[in-house]
Amino acid sequence: MISLRRTALSAALSTAFALTAFMTGPAHATGTGILGVSVTARYTAGHTSPMTGATVVAVNLDSGVQTPLSVFGNPGTSGYYQAVDLPFGRYHVRIERSGFATMYWPRQYSPDTAGAVVFGTSAGCNPGDAAVCDTHLFTAEVPQLLTVSGTVRHRSGAAVPNVVVSAQRDDEPTFRPAAITNLNGGYALQLPGGAYTLRTPNGASAVEAPVALSGPVSRDLVLLDPPAPPAQVAADMGNRQVTVSWQRPLDDGGAPISSYTVTASPGSATCTTQTLTCTVLGLQNGQEYRFSVVAENKIGSSAPSVASRVVAPSTALPSPVADVRLVPSDRSLDVTWSASPSDDILEYTAVASPGGRSCSTAALACTISGLRNGTAYSVSVTARSQAGVSTSVMSSKHATPSAAPSAPRAVRVTAKPSALKVAWNEPLTDGGKRITEYVATAWPGGRSCRTDGKTSCVIRKLDASVDYSVTVRAANVGGAGATSPGSVPTRPLSGPSAPRKVTGLRVKVKKSQAIVRWRPAKAATSYWVRIKRSAGRAGNWVVVRRPVAQFSVEAGSYIAQVRASGSGGPGAIRKQRFVAR
Repeated sequence: MISLRRTALSAALSTAFALTAFMTGPAHATGTGILGVSVTARYTAGHTSPMTGATVVAVNLDSGVQTPLSVFGNPGTSGYYQAVDLPFGRYHVRIERSGFATMYWPRQYSPDTAGAVVFGTSAGCNPGDAAVCDTHLFTAEVPQLLTVSGTVRHRSGAAVPNVVVSAQRDDEPTFRPAAITNLNGGYALQLPGGAYTLRTPNGASAVEAPVALSGPVSRDLVLLDPPAPPAQVAADMGNRQVTVSWQRPLDDGGAPISSYTVTASPGSATCTTQTLTCTVLGLQNGQEYRFSVVAENKIGSSAPSVASRVVAPSTALPSPVADVRLVPSDRSLDVTWSASPSDDILEYTAVASPGGRSCSTAALACTISGLRNGTAYSVSVTARSQAGVSTSVMSSKHATPSAAPSAPRAVRVTAKPSALKVAWNEPLTDGGKRITEYVATAWPGGRSCRTDGKTSCVIRKLDASVDYSVTVRAANVGGAGATSPGSVPTRPLSGPSAPRKVTGLRVKVKKSQAIVRWRPAKAATSYWVRIKRSAGRAGNWVVVRRPVAQFSVEAGSYIAQVRASGSGGPGAIRKQRFVAR
């Protein structure tokens, strides 16, 4: 503890004062005189063991005079230090001992941070005062030093000798001890416990690492590097400008690349960007240039890249392409075109609208992918040379990407004589195009029926002693889709089936008579025939034995209907429209 005692050499007396009253005030003492100072030092808070063998110094901040405090009592056991004849003024009290942190009281590790204790300014502590000052002010708690050590090395693993490693205390930034690495890149710092930031210079920046000391700590520091040069530098000319592009460096040096700078040669025209392309402006048409690129991160700049090929800005743009054609497929369009008549075409680009998806090539065809099935697209194509980009040419027709439909759903089967009637629900997706066909197939055997988009049909000529499972698939212009799961096995009814739908139905009108004819149907014993006006109700069926029937008609539009009938019942109806005049 630090205390003030009345000395035999001075009439100056001092009274008690609080430490916090002197932590911020830089004022000089208001009085003059001399006084005595004593310090009791111990190791850390909560311990009463005296700190023996310490060096205690009172530093006068006004005059710079340093006054040692001598040990009082047995040096081997005493932690009590004192001095007399100190002038009034502002002081730091410094306590040092090998193996322990140097402390500046009030309780700091750095003299730049520590506040001053001002002796002689408190009431009752001025010359002539008769009061006795013998009050403990604060305890000198001196923590033991801890070691933080490690190596400084490059990312390659090579040691970095003769560089400074500093440790800045988080709660006292002016306390910043440092060490220099040895030939093997090693360093060691003796620090009081607490939180620090280790730091060593690294190019235009520094490598930093947080460390919390409560015991010995090992912490290596790895220096980062400037990036490698950018690669594959390409240059495309325009009118008084050149657009330069490149690939990222193979190595960013361990730190993100912050910018790229492109430089033209000859001359000094530049452009800077954070992307992988940049346009250098203000160039001279007809002048040949090369371009190099430098990458930069927080450590520094790369070496310049390999220069681009020679290009010369020009005002002459390439001629456009011709005859842009589209072939749709699943979520894509195959695009073809006729070449631009201009020389030195570097690339063609096809762009789909809507959406803006594109493909680029040096050939005369490419595929635009990632499109939406069922959406109609047009495509524009441009040609690019060193001089710039041509006007675009649009495809003459739209095209719609499509895929085969998904499988039909909920297949249902109804038993008929020697046949199965099959019905189903439409697929969840039609692939972007109208479904043009369904095919229902009975297994075993593979007999089938087809429709042009209707969701039911009849599979005939089946064995009434066999259980059949039926699958259905849909098709569109994109092809045949997936097959549905098989239906519940179903056995056809025994007995003959109804005749199939008649074919060859035709109507001839002559003198108010409509003559209806058709081809004979297998298994038909009779035919049902009727006609009706297109907008009217159907009349009664007329049963005939031969494939011909005659009706009286008036002028108007009619529909003729015919179905064959046999021992298995009537078959499906065939219809034919006709007009009587």
